[in-house]
Amino acid sequence: FSLQTEERLVKHFIESAQMGYGYTKIQAIKYATDLAHELGFLPPEKTLSYSWFERLKKRWPNLTVVKPLSLTSYRAAVSREVIDDYYGRLHDTLEKYSLKDKPHFIYNVAEKGVNTEHRPPRSLGPKNARSQAITSPRSSNITVIACGNAMGTILPPYLVYPGKRMVPEAYREGATTGTGITVSETGWSNTDVFIRYLQHHFLTYMQGGDGRGDQHILLMYDGHKSHVAQRVVDWALEHKIVLFVLPPHSSHLTQPLDRGCFGPFKRVYHKECQAYLRSHPGHVITKANLCDLVCKAYAKAMTPTNLQAAFKATGIFPFKATAIPDTEVAPAKIFKPSKLSLEEEKEKTDAYITANQITPPS
Repeated sequence: FSLQTEERLVKHFIESAQMGYGYTKIQAIKYATDLAHELGFLPPEKTLSYSWFERLKKRWPNLTVVKPLSLTSYRAAVSREVIDDYYGRLHDTLEKYSLKDKPHFIYNVAEKGVNTEHRPPRSLGPKNARSQAITSPRSSNITVIACGNAMGTILPPYLVYPGKRMVPEAYREGATTGTGITVSETGWSNTDVFIRYLQHHFLTYMQGGDGRGDQHILLMYDGHKSHVAQRVVDWALEHKIVLFVLPPHSSHLTQPLDRGCFGPFKRVYHKECQAYLRSHPGHVITKANLCDLVCKAYAKAMTPTNLQAAFKATGIFPFKATAIPDTEVAPAKIFKPSKLSLEEEKEKTDAYITANQITPPS
């Protein structure tokens, strides 16, 4: 290939990856081989080799093989327009409540499901044989509700177990100071759980609590139905808490806890599970062990450094409307929002308007 043709080829590979349709090594070689046949650079019976591909990567250092982020079609539909509108609303809210220089009053709350069946981390083993790792049977999920502010202060974890009655004391073994525990029928959060969390956990541990005078708190979160119920909105107004709903299906871009904390949390949790099983041969992880393991992982992963970096990466603090580059929303050029996602956006916008007592645009 000429240098110009190679440049076009590399550009095609990179743009395809940004659109969400990246090539594997074999697919890239096949595509390049077909192009070489079409341009007459290679006889029809010849194919390009792996060594050609490795030389191509050396000539173009910005081309590499990476593990892509899985992106659902809903998330792929998050466009530049949606993101720009989000940052416009966020800027106006920060200005309205004088929060641009108050990172200790800007919070993000989010949920993460945890299961007894962990993913074993990489470990030492024989070179020419496949090693094995013991895991526990999958049981019901529990939900971890996490929350922290842009200053880097993380609130204690709040665990939601499946059940109709309060969790036995045995399930609290290993709980760190301040850890909250409740139950729901499914082990997932719902409006009742979220209200309890806000009233008895968030209000207790957030900066200033109820003794902050007229100072408003910004609470950012996704628009799950349990989060935008009227009871939640009314409670927030009473306690001078500004609810700010993130754009639908955009948490992988806009939510600090998703961007900088839940990844490390999952990795540490899996390692803690592996360490427990290694030190307790013949045992399995049950709901009785989860609190201890989750709290250990939470303490190690939810650090001030990770939290501050996450708020910075999402452009919330310091505020930066260009924090999300065009490459992150490139798939939206192919995927268009469905009617359902547009209706969800309207519901969440209505909730945002209600919570902040602003007049919707005419």
